[in-house]
Amino acid sequence: MKKLFMLSMLAILTLTLVGCGKSGSGASGITDSSQALEEMTLKEALTKKGTQIWYEINTDEDEAFRLDKEQTIQKVFIFKDGKVFITDIRKIKEEKSDFKNQKYSSISLGEIAKMTDEEIIKATEVYKQEQEEWYKYCLDDVAHTDDDESSCDSYKKTINNFNKYEPITFGIITDSTGNNTQTEYFSTKTYKKIWAQGDIKGNYGPYQIYDTYFCGYQDYDFYDGEFDDDVFITKCKSNSVYTLDKVGTKGISIDED
Repeated sequence: MKKLFMLSMLAILTLTLVGCGKSGSGASGITDSSQALEEMTLKEALTKKGTQIWYEINTDEDEAFRLDKEQTIQKVFIFKDGKVFITDIRKIKEEKSDFKNQKYSSISLGEIAKMTDEEIIKATEVYKQEQEEWYKYCLDDVAHTDDDESSCDSYKKTINNFNKYEPITFGIITDSTGNNTQTEYFSTKTYKKIWAQGDIKGNYGPYQIYDTYFCGYQDYDFYDGEFDDDVFITKCKSNSVYTLDKVGTKGISIDED
């Protein structure tokens, strides 16, 4: 009887632990196991119907590469119909300044978590406004110095290329067998192998910031064989998993330099 009682208690304890384990934790980067996983490959994610907004963030202040609401957005990638527009994002400070562009400031991940896609796209237009003001000041400085107008070209280029979408292509670097994907990247005419040396490896996240989940990919240095500080993320569900495309996927190049 005592042995039977112990076995019954063990069974109850096991069921209790299993039940607790189903909750998952988006905040710690663990996919919610209480729901069926929703998997999507890199190519599927960036070319699916509609407008998709992704972000580049540097996590170098967190040794575990975790997301934090205070981290600032480095770049914004707006994907639409198999093309991408890569830009930056700004907001106008509450305390405005008339000195050059100091009335503008970066936007944090915490702010992005609370913004709609429409508000985010509008914030890219604020960045264009900032660049236009810098260009104006730059030309004014050139007029009073010996500098050439070419010193202002970076601002002019940003302004002229604003909201111009470029087609994207995908590439895979295979493992030692040549049969499996080790890393994956995407490119445009202007940006070759986006992400440092261009290679993205593995699912990242989801991480919860306020009521919003973010997940995607972590930058992977193929040549050094280690993860980098940069992450490539988008808003997602708590059960989202982003994977790499398989060797043989249509429209993806293999092992190209």
